[in-house]
Parts: sequence; C-alpha cells; structure tokens
Amino acid sequence: MGTCLLHSWPDDPPPDWRREPGVWLVGAWCGLAGRDRTILVRRAAGETLEAIASDLGITRERVRQIQSQKTRELVAVVSRGFPGLDAAVSAGTEMIAVTGAPGVAGASWDQFLEIPASTPRDVLIAGLEFRHPDAWSTTIPHWWTRRPDQFDAAMAQLVASAPFSHAETDSIVDALRLPSDYATVLDAPGSRLTRHELGWVRRGRVSRDAAYLWLRAEGEPRSAAVIADAVGVNTHAIAETLRRDEAFVQVRPEGTWGLVDWRLPDVATRYASALDVVVEVLTQRGPMSFQSLRDEVQRLYPVTEWRVRQCLISNLVGVTPTGLYDLAERGAAPVPESEPRQPANIQVAGNLTGVRLTVSTDLLRGSGLPVNRWLTWHLGLRHAPSSRAFRLPGDHGEVIVRRATSNGQISTLRGPAQTLGVALGCSVTLLLQADTATADLLHTCTPEHCPADGPTRARLSG
Repeated sequence: MGTCLLHSWPDDPPPDWRREPGVWLVGAWCGLAGRDRTILVRRAAGETLEAIASDLGITRERVRQIQSQKTRELVAVVSRGFPGLDAAVSAGTEMIAVTGAPGVAGASWDQFLEIPASTPRDVLIAGLEFRHPDAWSTTIPHWWTRRPDQFDAAMAQLVASAPFSHAETDSIVDALRLPSDYATVLDAPGSRLTRHELGWVRRGRVSRDAAYLWLRAEGEPRSAAVIADAVGVNTHAIAETLRRDEAFVQVRPEGTWGLVDWRLPDVATRYASALDVVVEVLTQRGPMSFQSLRDEVQRLYPVTEWRVRQCLISNLVGVTPTGLYDLAERGAAPVPESEPRQPANIQVAGNLTGVRLTVSTDLLRGSGLPVNRWLTWHLGLRHAPSSRAFRLPGDHGEVIVRRATSNGQISTLRGPAQTLGVALGCSVTLLLQADTATADLLHTCTPEHCPADGPTRARLSG
C-alpha cells in the first residue's frame, strides 16, 4: 500500500492519511493491479496506445479495453465509498451547463472533490466523461470540459476581442465565462495570442496591435516615429503597417496617426485636426478657462488633455490678461511652448546642434522626417506653425526645421543622403549651426556595422 501511495500521490502522505478526504480514492487506486495502474498512468500522461502496447507485449485494443474497464471500476468504487461524488460532479457539470462556462478549471475540481491534483484524480475526472480541451492544436492539461465545441467558440471569441489591455482582460474573460487560470491557455504553445507589456495581442499582428493599444492609451494622434519608439519597432515598418490597417487613420496635414474609432460620424467631415476644434470652440464661445475649453473640445473631438494643450502653442490661440484662452486675432497673447525633455539623439555644443538619425525609407524617398519637439524648442520655434532654414553645402539647398502643434519635422534630406552613399539602416547626423544658419550632414556608421556597400564616411562638405 505504501509503494502505491508514493507512486500515485503528488506528495508523501501524512501520518494520519487514513482520515484525509482523499483516502477513498487512494484505496481504490491502490486496489488496481500494477499493470492496470501503469496503463492508466501512461495514458493520463498522453502516451499512445501503440507505445504502451509495444512495451507491455499486448495489443493496442487490449490496452484500450483495460483503460476503459479500469476507469469505470475506479469510478464505481469511489462512488460507493464517497456519497458526495455525485454532488461534486453535478456542481462541475452545472458550472458548464447552467452558467454557460466552456470548461472547469483544475482548481475547481480540487474544491469539488477535495483531492489535490494527481494522476488518480485526473483518471477519475476522465471517467466522469470530462476531457482536457484542445486549443491552438495542443491539449490544455489544467482544464476539463464536456463541451469542446463551446470551448472552441470561447477561444475564437477571445481572439476576436484582441487586442485588449491587461486591465481589460478580466472583464473579457468573465464575459466569456472562462476559468480564472485563463493564462494557461493564452500562454500555451501555438496560442494565437501573446503577452505584451501593453496587453494581449495577436501573434501575427504584434506591432499593429501594440500600436493600437498604445495609441488608445495616449488618446491622440502621434507620429510614426513616436509610435515606433513606443512599441519597439522600425519607423518605416510601423508606418507601412498603419497604412495597411483600416483601424488607423493618418491625420492631415500633420501626418500623424490616430485611430478610426476616435472620429465621430460628424467629426470626420467637419474637422481636420484638434486645432480646428479649438479654434471653432473659441470662435463660438469666446474667452474660456483651460478646463472649459478642454471639456468642450473633448466633447466634439475625443483627444487627450495633452493634445489640447499642444494646440495652445498655435499662433492662432493666445491668453488674455485675465488668464483665459482666446483667439490671437482678438488680441490674446501667444502662449510659448514650455521646454520638453531633451532626447538622447539630440546633442548641443555651443551654437552647434547635432541630430542623430537612422536612414529610413522615408528619408531615401524624400519625405519629411519627424523630429522630437525639443529641437524646435531649442531653435526658438516655440509657436506653431513656425520654421527655420539652414543652408546646406554645395547645391543641396536648404534643410528646414518646422514646428507644428503636435510635432516637429525636418524637411527632405534625400539629396545629401544620396551624395554620402548611405543605405537603409545607416546612421547619419545632421549638424545645425545656429549662428550662421548653415547645416551639414555626416555619415556616422562605424565601418564594421554599416549597411552601405563601400560607404562615404565623411561630411557632406568634404
């Protein structure tokens, strides 16, 4: 008896084990012949009938018969020795049938049967016509179900609900009536969902789902570069991803990206940006406190408080002597932008400012490049729109730094980049000399880590 217990129970039994709740199951389990118990253990572990039959020198059909017969005997013995079994099973099946839950968690069986997790317990539950459900082409060992089709439907609904933040997960799981240890399914091999620091996202859409969750938390449009930095991907890659996904929309003329969900039916045709809303509200309502302005703008055009504050640096808006916000055309004084946090890729030495950039598809095709607004603040562009031009060497013309209400931008660097022979992924540094209004472009890759073939590692002027 002791050997049976040690091999079938998860821990050594306590001295008073005969008075423990699971004693009747232990007795029934140890009453099985050694070969029969071996078959049940190996089948519970997922081994095939063929493998077991080969090892034991019997036929596959004989293994199946022994498994079926001994499981029924185990259930019958336990039912006679434990009158509460029927009630426990009813509780489990009622959870599925009445509450609509697609399955029962192993922890729930611990409570119903008052038996710790073990092979004998699992064999007993299987004998009660429950099975481990399949999900993502794998078996989920911690759950049990009598309705695998309902379980599959719940998994499909869960995926259809993605992406969702960690804060939303409990409410979604509760709505689908999934057991509390749902993570055992979501983390299972082959799962169509994966855990991200922002929430649960789909494996084939990790970057766009992460961008969706991040933008939704921000509550306002952001540039592709800022989104890429937040979700940890390449700027060009995320821009192309957003263009292909109907959940995102590009806001013109700023070129930032937002969510289609934000645009109310009448907003899409009336407003091009949050600034348009701010101007319209002030035009109709007159001078307002920031709180009143914010509330009215958010009622018409769902954006965050941060975005409303950014609109206040526009040259169309100002503040009155009494501290209320109004239109600049009615005499309100412009509101200068406060200093943002300086990013690591922008450094200053006297009148010289260096901006380190990674060569992207946008740069190579001549598009304007988003830049952290600390640069525009540092260059004195503290209202929007405003800009400053810097003369490039030779016949490359000018590079222009612009300030919009929500972001900064550098004009095209395509010509200078082509002269330097850079390639996608190369590192370049734009040098801006404030006192002479001149600029230069450097190819700053290290020789051993340069994507270009035979690069020109020099200043543009060289």
